[in-house]
Amino acid sequence: MKYLINTVKYIKSNAILWIGFAVAALCFAAIADPVSMQTIVSKSNGGIINASISEWILFFLPVNTTSWWTVLFSIAAYVVLIFDLALICAACDRHMRYNSLSLKNLFTALNGNLVPCTCFAFVLATASVICSIMLAAIMKACCLWGAYVYILGIVLCVLLACVVYYVFICFVLWLPCYTVTGFRAYESLNYAFSLCAPIRKRVIVSTLLPLMAVAAVIAITYVFAPSGVTYVVAPLFTALAFIYLTAHSYVVYIEADGIVREDLKKY
Repeated sequence: MKYLINTVKYIKSNAILWIGFAVAALCFAAIADPVSMQTIVSKSNGGIINASISEWILFFLPVNTTSWWTVLFSIAAYVVLIFDLALICAACDRHMRYNSLSLKNLFTALNGNLVPCTCFAFVLATASVICSIMLAAIMKACCLWGAYVYILGIVLCVLLACVVYYVFICFVLWLPCYTVTGFRAYESLNYAFSLCAPIRKRVIVSTLLPLMAVAAVIAITYVFAPSGVTYVVAPLFTALAFIYLTAHSYVVYIEADGIVREDLKKY
């Protein structure tokens, strides 16, 4: 719980992160695709979901595929998110290591973070596409077996998500290692894995609890609130998770690597 509490305290203390939060919320609003969910629901009848494999892929894919315009807006939103991520990383790095949030230092660090953040985003995008295809294949196969077998598909998808989540946790410190140490991508990956190994259980707890809370709020809003409320709440809480995970990775990395937190010093 220490990492969770320290991350929440840090987010409250760094105003730059709230700017990043606002930008991320707008980006996630552009990416959200309400039509794909409506398509799956409309294909449900008598315990069977008659959606095609392509409709399942679009449901899981984090892109708004309503039209070509929404696809372009989604791509643009992801580009903005990369810059936003670079800014958040720069703010966390400069503040924690040097207790500085000057604009000059931030933009210098932002420029240096663009390549690592782009590489990180490319890996996440590739993993998202692969996972979307795998999840879609699982749901389609289960729906072909008979009525209500889609429940088994949901269970299998949750198990796959748990595996992906565990792999993510193993390398959760990759981005701060990449941006702070100056190592190359593969070297940073190895270093992140070795740093996280002794504290993996604590990192799982400090990331899983907030993510479950965010997922619960979005799910409850979708089920019980009007659709318009969902389209506001979902991007806001997704952006909050985005900010939390980024700040959390720096909080954990700084401690795991034995770096003194300059922002905590009282002069």
